[in-house]
Amino acid sequence: TGFRSSLCFELEKPSATKPEAAAVPERPKSVLAHTHTSVLMALHSLLGEQDFFCQNVHLANDYYIDFEVCMDKDRRNVIPVTEINEPGSRTDVKRIAVICAPLTSFCLGTAHPRGKLAMKLRHLRAMGYHVVLVHEQEFEKMKIEDRVLFLKSHIFAKDTADSDRKS
Repeated sequence: TGFRSSLCFELEKPSATKPEAAAVPERPKSVLAHTHTSVLMALHSLLGEQDFFCQNVHLANDYYIDFEVCMDKDRRNVIPVTEINEPGSRTDVKRIAVICAPLTSFCLGTAHPRGKLAMKLRHLRAMGYHVVLVHEQEFEKMKIEDRVLFLKSHIFAKDTADSDRKS
């Protein structure tokens, strides 16, 4: 509880605008249980190569992001991960966090995130991320073409507001 409280205070500071991310080679077994294959396949169809997104990203504040995509500030072009992680890397980057959430992470009968997920989304936004929230069960019901279209419309969205409409 103390960790989350201090994290909340830290994220409320104006200095918490640049996301700090590092790929982690190993995650706890409970988190690795689901690899979000349908989202992974849709991202491959949309972006092409694995070099254009990261999977299972661990942030400095102990949050995990299922997928991270880095784009230019206008969100028109995807930037390869190799360009972002180099020393003296680009600073004109908009980071997109794709979060896959199960049915239990939403208020009953709605697509409104609750509890820890709601706090995580707020913190990610405070850290400068654009958040794309994927409702796992609804996403699984979609056709492959619709999955790709959903991700495309939310990742390459022209507006700067977060993608609060869930699939």
